[in-house]
Amino acid sequence: MKRWQIFLLLLVVAFLPYSVAIFSGQELGPTEHIQTMVTPDAPKPDYGWDVLQADGVLQFLPWRDLVFDSWRHGQAPILNPYQLAGQPLTANSQSGGFYLPHMVFAFLPGSTGFKILLLGILHLFLAAWGLFAFLRNLKVSEGGALLGATAFALSQFMVAWAPLASVPTTVAWIPWVLAGITMPNRRLGFFLTALATAMMIYAGHLQFAFYGMFAAFVVWVWTAISVRKVSVLATLLALFVGVAASAPQLGIVLKNSATSHRRNTPTEQGYQGYSKGVLAPYEALSLVNPKLLGDPSIKNSEIEGSGVPNGYWSMFVKPGANPAECALWVTPIAFSLGLFALFARRGKDEESASVAVPVSLVVLGVLLAFGSPLNQLLFFYFPGWSATGSPGRAHILIVLGLCLLGAIGYDRLEAKGDGSKKWLAMGLIPLVLLGLGFNLMNMLGGMLGQPGDDSLGKIIGLTTKPYLPGIAISALLSAVVLALFASKKLPKMAALPAVLAALTLLGQHPLSGKPLEVPNQNIPSQERTVFARQNWSLAETPKAFMPPNLASLAHVHDLFGYDSILDGKFVEKLTKALGVNPAPPENGNIMSATRKDLGLTYVDRELANLGVTEFGGMSSAGWDMSRHETPGRIVNGTIEDDGYDHQTIKPAPGATEILVRDRYFPGMKTSTPNTTVEDKDGWRLIKTDGQQSTIRIDYSGRTNFIGVIIGIGILLLGTLLSIRKHEPNASAT
Repeated sequence: MKRWQIFLLLLVVAFLPYSVAIFSGQELGPTEHIQTMVTPDAPKPDYGWDVLQADGVLQFLPWRDLVFDSWRHGQAPILNPYQLAGQPLTANSQSGGFYLPHMVFAFLPGSTGFKILLLGILHLFLAAWGLFAFLRNLKVSEGGALLGATAFALSQFMVAWAPLASVPTTVAWIPWVLAGITMPNRRLGFFLTALATAMMIYAGHLQFAFYGMFAAFVVWVWTAISVRKVSVLATLLALFVGVAASAPQLGIVLKNSATSHRRNTPTEQGYQGYSKGVLAPYEALSLVNPKLLGDPSIKNSEIEGSGVPNGYWSMFVKPGANPAECALWVTPIAFSLGLFALFARRGKDEESASVAVPVSLVVLGVLLAFGSPLNQLLFFYFPGWSATGSPGRAHILIVLGLCLLGAIGYDRLEAKGDGSKKWLAMGLIPLVLLGLGFNLMNMLGGMLGQPGDDSLGKIIGLTTKPYLPGIAISALLSAVVLALFASKKLPKMAALPAVLAALTLLGQHPLSGKPLEVPNQNIPSQERTVFARQNWSLAETPKAFMPPNLASLAHVHDLFGYDSILDGKFVEKLTKALGVNPAPPENGNIMSATRKDLGLTYVDRELANLGVTEFGGMSSAGWDMSRHETPGRIVNGTIEDDGYDHQTIKPAPGATEILVRDRYFPGMKTSTPNTTVEDKDGWRLIKTDGQQSTIRIDYSGRTNFIGVIIGIGILLLGTLLSIRKHEPNASAT
C-alpha cells in the first residue's frame, strides 16, 4: 500500500469509535447523569452510573475548557480561579496546560466537548500510526503492522479510557517512543525518541507516562542485547533530553506535588490499600470479551428486579472495579494470532520479528497489574510511586504486548501457510476461548459468592445475558476469518483491518451523552459560593447539586472542588471550617460540603472567614452570612480581573493594605510599582503606598510556555530535518 493509503486507513480506524458521538452531537462521559445534578428536573437516564467515566465530565471537560479559554485570551493556564479559592491548573499535570495540541486546538471553532472528540480522534490516529512505525522497525510486514496498529487503536483500553482524556493522550505517544528507539536512522531515532518522550509527559497522565518509560526500558534492553549496541547511550540520552524538554510543565507539577494531600511516606498499611487495586484473576475474562464482566451502561430495564443499581457485576465483588481498569480485550483475531505467535516457529528470514519484546511487555504488565513483589519494590523504593493510582492500570503493557504479538503471529501464519490444516486450528482458537469464558462466567457466582448463596450467580447471568448473542457472533466471525486467512482463501493485508474494525464496532464505543448544559447561576463574579452536596456514590447516580468543578464551566467561584492534587494545608483549612472531613469516603480528591454540614452558626462563621458570601442553588433560610463581619473575598478593594496567570485589583481610595482571600502561592509578585504581595495565613496580602489605581499580581510560571515552545520546537525541527528515505521494510514514519 502507498503511504497516503496507510495514513488514510489509520485515520478512518481512529474515527470509527468516535463516529456515534460525532454524528449524534454528543459529548464524552455520562453527561446525562451529571445533568440531573445540575438541573434536578432533567430526565433520569435509562442506563447505569459509571463513577470513573464521570471524571470525564467533572474533571476533563472543565480543565480543557479553562485551558482553551486561557490560551484564547493570551494567558498561560497557571491557576483555575473558580475552584478551591484558586486551584493550580497546569500543576495538576492532567489538565495538559502546556501540551502543544491543546494550545493549537484552543483557537479552533467549536465547543470544548467537540474539540475533545477531535483530540480523541487525533490521538487514536497517532497511537495507530506510531505502533505501525514501531512494528515496521521490528521487521513486521506491512499487513502485520496494520493488524497490530488497528488492534491497538480499537482495543477496549483505548475506547474505555477515551472520556478520561489524559490517558489516551499520554498513551498515544508510547509507540512513538518505542519507534524512535528502534529507528534505523539513528539521528532521526534520537530526535523522535526525545520528542515523543516530552510529548508523552506534557500530555499529562504521569502514571501512564511511567509505564511508557517501562516499555522503553524493555525495548532499550532488547536493542542493547541483540540489535545496535553502539546506540545504547544515545537512547538513554534521548530519553533524558525528552524529560528535560518537559521541565517547564513537569517542574510546576513536582512543586505542586510536594504539598499534596496525597503525599505520604510508604507504610505497610498504605501498601495493603494500594494492593487492593491489582486486577483479580477473574478480571482476565475481559481478554475473551469485556461484556462477560457486565456493563455499567446496560439499560435499566435489562436488570429490573435484580436489586442492583449497576450492570457491571464485578463491582459487587471488588469495590471500585470498572471496565476501564481491566480493559484487556484486543479483539479475538489479534488475541488468537498472538497465541499462535508464541508457539509458531520463527520464519527462515533471519530478520523476521522476534517475540522477545512483546512477551517481555506482557510479562511485566502481568507482574504489575495482577500483583507481585515488583509492586512492593516500586511502592517502597521508587520515589513518589506510593502516591500513584491503581497498580492494575499497568495492564496497558499487556494490551501493547498482545497487539505486537498479534502482528507477529500474522506474519508467522503467512510464513507457515504451506497448505496444511492449520486453518482448522486457527479457526478453533476463538471458539475454544469463548467456551472457556462462558464456563468460567457460569462458575464464578459460586466461586466468588458466599457458600450456599447463588445471588451473585443470578446477577452475573442477568447482567451479561443481553450481550451473549453479540459475544458469540463476534467469536464465530473471528473463527471464520482466521480460518480463511490460514487457508489463504482471503487476502490478508487489505481486508484484515477492515474486518477488525467491523468486529470492534459491536458495542465498542466510548460512553457519551447529550452535551452538558450548565445554567447561569446569577452569582456576582466578586463573590465566593458554596454548593451543598448530599452524597457521592460508586454504584448509582449521586444525589447532589452542582458537582465539584462544574462551577468552572459557569465561571462561578466555588470554595470546594475536585482535583488530582490538592494542597494538604488547604484541605486542613476546609476540614476545620466544616468540622468534618470534606472528602466523601468514595473519593479523597473531592472536596465538598453536605447540607448536614452547612447551616450551623459555627460553620457559617468559618465559611465567611474563607470568603464565602453565597450559597449557590439553595434557599437562604438557615444561612445568614450578613451576621458575620466579613466583606467577602477582598478587604479594601475590588477584584477587577480573575485571570489564569494574573489577578488585577482595584484598591479602595487611600488603602495601604488589601487582603484578598484567594490562596497565596510562593513566587507570586506584583508588577505594579511600589507594591508587594505576601502570604498572610494562606491568603494574599498586598501592601501599597496608596497611590495606585490598579494593582496586578503575576503568578509564578506564567512565562514557562516560552520554554515549551523553544524545547519542543528544537526537537520537532531536529526530527523533521532528520527524516530521509528508508528501505520499504524499514520504517513507515
